[in-house]
Amino acid sequence: MHPTYVKIVRVFPLLRTNYRGQKSTQFGFATETKRYYDLHINGWPVIEAGMEMTAILEKPGDWQSLQGWVNHTSGEVAAPTRGNWIFQLTVSSLMSIIICSSWSSLHPLIMLGPYILLCLYFLRRANRVHKALVSVTADIAR
Repeated sequence: MHPTYVKIVRVFPLLRTNYRGQKSTQFGFATETKRYYDLHINGWPVIEAGMEMTAILEKPGDWQSLQGWVNHTSGEVAAPTRGNWIFQLTVSSLMSIIICSSWSSLHPLIMLGPYILLCLYFLRRANRVHKALVSVTADIAR
């Protein structure tokens, strides 16, 4: 994860969506030197001209890999949620345990195993973003 400081000079039109309870925002912005288009972030964070933020990018300089940010002006943190992955991981683990105990077979684990691994991968990724944002927030507080 790569923290990147930026000051937004201009915000291009925002598109906020709410599909099955999953809120997301599509936006673009301009700094003093560059313009960035078609960026996506989970939730409906405040995005306005004059905002100073430290963004967490998965790849250095690649704004399409935006994972979250800390707004220096308001202190707001925009980041992916971890709760949905924890819920899916718990439910899939319980399902596989119940099915295995009733079927006396490991076939359900073979079927649900890749899904559990996928949940763990995305949960680990969300935790990395969360840790990076916490360290940025601590640096700003100093």
